[in-house]
Amino acid sequence: MELSGVEYLADGSVVTSFEPGAEWDRAGSRPDQFLPEMRAAGLATEAPGDADFAGAADGAEEAEPLVPALNMLTRALGIRLPAEMVRGPLLTVQRRPA
Repeated sequence: MELSGVEYLADGSVVTSFEPGAEWDRAGSRPDQFLPEMRAAGLATEAPGDADFAGAADGAEEAEPLVPALNMLTRALGIRLPAEMVRGPLLTVQRRPA
């Protein structure tokens, strides 16, 4: 599966962005905007150490990194996707200010 980045924009500028599976490497004017929601969703907000990579090649199946990212968006922004949409390619989501 091809991964896509998560970007949150306000007034045409990137507030925070990250790649699922490398969420510790955030960018934007406020890269930690959703840090509590990211942690609550189980995203790795701190860079892994060398010991974390030692077992990466042991044949263990990796978890799908997009699922926690979607969980974070639900927690932070209330975005909920129907099951049939989650099973297919995900589209860009734009939310109007409340």
